Amino acid sequence: MSVPTSEHTLEHILSKERLEALVDGIYAFAMTLLVLGIDLPASIPTVSANQAVFKYLIDLMPKLGIFVIVFLLLGMSWYGHQRMFHFIKYIDTNLLWINIIFLIFIAIAPFSANLAGDYGNFQMGILPLEINILITNLIFSYMWYYAISRPQMVSHELNFLEVARLKEKQIVQVTMALAAIFISFISPTWSTLPYFLLFYLTISGRYRLLK
Repeated sequence: MSVPTSEHTLEHILSKERLEALVDGIYAFAMTLLVLGIDLPASIPTVSANQAVFKYLIDLMPKLGIFVIVFLLLGMSWYGHQRMFHFIKYIDTNLLWINIIFLIFIAIAPFSANLAGDYGNFQMGILPLEINILITNLIFSYMWYYAISRPQMVSHELNFLEVARLKEKQIVQVTMALAAIFISFISPTWSTLPYFLLFYLTISGRYRLLK
C-alpha cells in the first residue's frame, strides 16, 4: 500500500531512522545522567576512613536502589520502543509529536530519580517519580494505539497475536505504576515494590498469558 503524498514529504524531511536515532540518544543520555546524581562524599576523615566509607556506602543504598530501578525501567522502555518501531513503516506529524512529548518524560526521569533517591522516605519525594513512570507508560500506550489504528502505518508482519501481547504488556506496566502510586500514600519507602514484580514478570515472561 502506498504512503500518502503528505507522508512521503514528511519522510523526506525526517525519516523514521532519524527519529529512532533521537530516541536512542535521549535514552542513552538519561540513563547515563542517572549515575551523576550519586554524589561522592565531600570529605572522608583520615582517621577511621574505612568505617567512614562503609557508613557512606550503607547510607547510599536507597539511592543506589532507585538508580537500579529507574535504569532497568528505562531499559525496558527503550526495548519496547525499539520493538514498536520495528513494525512501524513510516512516521507522520502526529506520531512525531507524540514521540517528542514522550521523550520529555524520559529526559525528566533522572531528576525525578534523584529526588526519590534523596527524599524517597517522604511521599512528595517519591511521588514525582511514580507519576513520571505512569505518564511515560500512558503516552507509550497511546503511541502504540495511534500506530496500530492506522493499518497503512504498520508492517504486515504485525499480526493479531503480537498486538494482543503488546497490549497486555502495556496493561501490566500501567497497572504496576498505578499500584506504586497507591502504595506511596501508605508507605513511600515500599512504593517501588511493584516494579520488582514487573521485573520478575518481564524476565520470566509470565505476564504473557497469550501463548
